[in-house]
Amino acid sequence: MNHLRYSLCLASSVNQPTFSASAAWTLTAPVYINSTYTGVLPNGIFVDIYNTLYLANWADDKVYIFNEGNQVPDKTLTLATGFDAPLAAFATYSGDIYIDNGWSFANILLWPKDTTANTTTKIIEITEECYDLFIDISNTIYCAATVWHQILRKWLPDTRTGFNVAAGTVAGSGASQLNLPKGIFVDANFAIYVADSVNNRIQKFTTGQVDAITVAGTADTITLKTPKDIILDGNGYMFIVDSGNNRIIAQSSSGFRCIFGCDGTAGTGSNQLSDPRSFSFDTHGNIYVVNGNDPSVKKVLLAAK
Repeated sequence: MNHLRYSLCLASSVNQPTFSASAAWTLTAPVYINSTYTGVLPNGIFVDIYNTLYLANWADDKVYIFNEGNQVPDKTLTLATGFDAPLAAFATYSGDIYIDNGWSFANILLWPKDTTANTTTKIIEITEECYDLFIDISNTIYCAATVWHQILRKWLPDTRTGFNVAAGTVAGSGASQLNLPKGIFVDANFAIYVADSVNNRIQKFTTGQVDAITVAGTADTITLKTPKDIILDGNGYMFIVDSGNNRIIAQSSSGFRCIFGCDGTAGTGSNQLSDPRSFSFDTHGNIYVVNGNDPSVKKVLLAAK
């Protein structure tokens, strides 16, 4: 066995910094990437362990790649035909890039690491667009099949086409149900966290369980409105894009609190968000968040860790 390759397979390409209960972020965040590159109604963003930023431009059928610190893309992924409305992108530890290919084509495209041509080498067939993508430490890819109210998954080395249902049954608010699920996160124990947007909650599906536990969005946790993304930090605490309240929520040993956009008012000010859709940490603990109705990416700087 190639032990280096095996260890990379078991490593996460998602940045999960650790923070103290008193960690703080700046209360203002100017536009970091503007609408020239986000397009209208942007959705998907991903920052890898090298602080390379991947931005899905849904409107222009492109994915932009920004090296650390750059606000102008270093590379653009696009195809002359067969590429439509990407909603999400995810880069693996080894540098391969998986991209949702929209409703029209209903598949996931793979751009191999360092490819110079805008060509793909593998297509995974799905049934619809993936609002979010995630690849866990076992090399299993997950798709938030929002319209089907389910989370789908497939082990990437499996050459057979198609996905299995990982979570969700039919649209609803029961423990086994989801309603327009958005962001997804899978932890090292393979528990699936889902931003269950219409039900205003975060659901946790543990391995082998059909019924989920509501871990945020209840009276004794924090009230959410249309949550759209979820990340766990290095301590296993949740960070949530609370889209309907135009804010970002953090959890710690002290409970839940708002860390940005805390007046809840949608707007274009440097202290505001407007329909935030997804976010990602860099290795330093800064937060990159995509605004849907104010097309932009904002960079919220870590002020105290």
